[in-house]
Amino acid sequence: PHCNDCCINQFCSFNLKDSKSQRIKKIKEKKIKKFITLILIKKNKILVTKNPNIGILKNFYCTPLFEYKTENNLLLKLRKELGKNLIIKPSSILKINISNYVAQIKILNVTLNNKLKKNYRMLSRSDLKKEFVSSFFLKILKKVNFI
Repeated sequence: PHCNDCCINQFCSFNLKDSKSQRIKKIKEKKIKKFITLILIKKNKILVTKNPNIGILKNFYCTPLFEYKTENNLLLKLRKELGKNLIIKPSSILKINISNYVAQIKILNVTLNNKLKKNYRMLSRSDLKKEFVSSFFLKILKKVNFI
């Protein structure tokens, strides 16, 4: 600490102690996990799925969410998951603090020209109100102006 420069040093318990060897706790920076979420809004409905692989979000509705470390094979993975006719337009980035990490989410607007797989659904705003959704998902919905 910079006790000599501090404006409250005459009242500070740390400064008043004779021994200033008290250990100062360092704040650990949270790890950043990178995700991509796909946004498809058609006829006032949004594309959702239950994410079985994303820890605390397991089995909650969310937009399709993929964790990645590098972007090299990401496009191939997305096309394999959703079809070859996938058209992607970058939208924005959202950061959400979670207890032990920060989720950095790239939001991509997509267009699909093929049928959805079984594990994907299109839900309207009223359908979403009937479902239990996570605050994580609500933040994504607010960012894309769906709610």
